[in-house]
Amino acid sequence: MKYSEACFDLRRASDILLQKKGLLCLKMVPLPGPAFNELDRDSEESRSNGSYAGDLIDHIIPYIETHYDVIKNKGARALAGLSMGGSLTLYITEKHPDMFGSIGVFSSGLRQGSDPADHLTPVKDGGYDLYFTCCGELESTGTQRLMEGLDHLGMEYTDLIVKGDLSAHNWHTWRPCLIEMVQLLFK
Repeated sequence: MKYSEACFDLRRASDILLQKKGLLCLKMVPLPGPAFNELDRDSEESRSNGSYAGDLIDHIIPYIETHYDVIKNKGARALAGLSMGGSLTLYITEKHPDMFGSIGVFSSGLRQGSDPADHLTPVKDGGYDLYFTCCGELESTGTQRLMEGLDHLGMEYTDLIVKGDLSAHNWHTWRPCLIEMVQLLFK
């Protein structure tokens, strides 16, 4: 499928969902700058992916809420990401626990040596409706640390470990993650 066809399908799917469920789909792909791989992975700049987190909170969400008929509260917003997007989801929800009621982290998690309480306590204290984790059984290390942190802090969550020979860091894993989370959002 060509990029233009994929964009058309995304727009068409978004239109259908908007008409039937009142859901606005927004797909953002953060692109790291040229020096991204040289950054300290635990630095603020690396964790926020530069201006991505600020742009989402300060510009994109306010734009959507002033230009579209959407519910404007935490309980009506979900943030989910896979891989690096999952890391950004962890970062954004830690720094802005008042913004998203539902959180999804796919094929990502906590880095070895990081303190789960540092990352998860703001979310726990801020409250949330859904915390969903998902990964393939062949790639579960960071996600396992995230789930252990959630358990340690007594936070409720739903998890999905995708099984099988293809359950690695790929679409065979992420598709069931997305399907499961969307169903949980619209229960």
